[in-house]
Amino acid sequence: MQISFYTFLVISKEKDYYKFMSKLRDIMYSIGGFILSIGLPFTHIFGYVGGIFGLPALFDRKKLTYVKSVVIMMCAFLLYCIILAIFAEKKSLAFIGTLNYFAHWIIPFVLGICLGKRAMRFLKIYVVMITVVIVIGLCSFIGIFPKMLLGEKIWSEGMLWCFHHHNALAGMLILAIPIAFHLGGLYAMIFPILSVGLILTGSRGYFIATPLLIIGIVLYAIKKGSKYWIILIILTILISGVALLTSDVRNRVDTMFGGKWQTDLPAYSRLGYWQIAGWIFQENPIFGIGPGQLRTRTDLIQKLEEHNFSIDEKTAEIKHLHNFYLTTLAETGIVGLLFILSILYLLGKKLWNSGELGKLFGWGYFAFLIGNLFDSQMRGPSAAMDLFFLSGLIMAISAHSDTNKKHRESLVVE
Repeated sequence: MQISFYTFLVISKEKDYYKFMSKLRDIMYSIGGFILSIGLPFTHIFGYVGGIFGLPALFDRKKLTYVKSVVIMMCAFLLYCIILAIFAEKKSLAFIGTLNYFAHWIIPFVLGICLGKRAMRFLKIYVVMITVVIVIGLCSFIGIFPKMLLGEKIWSEGMLWCFHHHNALAGMLILAIPIAFHLGGLYAMIFPILSVGLILTGSRGYFIATPLLIIGIVLYAIKKGSKYWIILIILTILISGVALLTSDVRNRVDTMFGGKWQTDLPAYSRLGYWQIAGWIFQENPIFGIGPGQLRTRTDLIQKLEEHNFSIDEKTAEIKHLHNFYLTTLAETGIVGLLFILSILYLLGKKLWNSGELGKLFGWGYFAFLIGNLFDSQMRGPSAAMDLFFLSGLIMAISAHSDTNKKHRESLVVE
């Protein structure tokens, strides 16, 4: 078959165009990856900025094939929230709440996946940067640095904040710790630093979840069969124990686990928030009251007072119910909760099938889910962006490894 010179030129130009667009897209991915891996440990604002460069990843079908089921379920949940927002009482709050899931979950996740063979580089950068943040916090704890920097809390109320809410920081650390442990070498020395940081956050919800992470790390070390790993774990536990006993965090632990939780308003008030979830569920169990609509229900604060409940809400409005799953149930009903549980199941399954790194990170992931029984970091921005970005990176590493393995096997067959 003969091809005219004009047709040849057209085909050549199309190839050049697609090649140029592919290169441009990869450059945008790299810029977004650098912004998120360097900036997220300091502030979620970098997550929004980097997410702009990650928007083309939404249309990269080839790279998203590996996580197609997760992305489809996320988009289905997003569509469901949009429908709820249309009928919500306060539409602006509803659409903002829906957009948050898009910005905090989908964009970081697909960007992480589309970084492909470069994913390991960005994973290491993230671990190094969050270590820098914790070192700054530790310096503030011992008095070298001030308690506040750039108008943000570093060490406050006897807890480590490091530019984030202390519970969000705990969620970020519970995800970063298994990665640092897996990377080994010099990165393994980061493991004790991050562990001490986790203790000093004073986050009691994540303290409850931490034993699960410890079990995962110990099993990983036993499987590796290295005495070095076991010694490192024991030293880390000892150092973390000293940090706990010599800091104000000890008082928070004593209050929670010493039977005095009823005298601690932040702990006791969770019963009030969870009661609100029950009342809203009775109102609309199937579809909830709509994304972001908790802020409109000031009447429920008064109802709590009538039932002798106390909460520590300082803004006269309810942002969330200090339990991600109950918050989801209240705002999006049983349907929304089933969507969320499906997403979390598919994400966990993908992580567990993403090699040794994915399995070890999976222990941190499940610990993070337990921590969200007492707070709502899964909604984001801090910690949620980190979770989905890191999950995307880990799956990208696994997908690239599988591709290389298949390539090597094909060479052997030939």
